[in-house]
Amino acid sequence: MAARRLGSSGWRIYFLQQWFNLSDPAVEEALDDSLAMRGFVGIDLGRESVPDETTVCLFRHLLETHDLGRRRRVGMVGGELRCR
Repeated sequence: MAARRLGSSGWRIYFLQQWFNLSDPAVEEALDDSLAMRGFVGIDLGRESVPDETTVCLFRHLLETHDLGRRRRVGMVGGELRCR
């Protein structure tokens, strides 16, 4: 499954979608257009292409099916608060 190959870049794409309220097609377009977003995700267009919206959708559904997206966000916020 293509969604499983995204790895850590899939998480970063997921966070971009949450932070900027981007749909699957919109995040694909944003990654095509924005060097800063590609840099954050770790995409080098000289070596790989931007994941298509279907791959992003499959990864997001995989996270949401197992409730991992919400847990990861809550865990990160909780960890940040404990550090302060």
